[in-house]
Amino acid sequence: MSDSAYTPEANAKKYGMLVNPKAIQVANVLTKLGKNESKLGEPYCPCLAQHNADTVCPCRYMRELKACRCGLYIRDKRGDK
Repeated sequence: MSDSAYTPEANAKKYGMLVNPKAIQVANVLTKLGKNESKLGEPYCPCLAQHNADTVCPCRYMRELKACRCGLYIRDKRGDK
């Protein structure tokens, strides 16, 4: 993601999630993602120790299981039956 165009809203929509409504949580995670991108070249998940394609936010855990360890994304309960 070297173009610095990280957009949580677009990622949330793409994976059927929502951006956490708790602004302070979102700000904290985005700060950590920004630091990882500046230091490591990609916005690696700050909750995971590994730095590989599976841990670039949104990480594989969130994409496949619809669960975000960092709290940046939450499930969209409106779509659950």
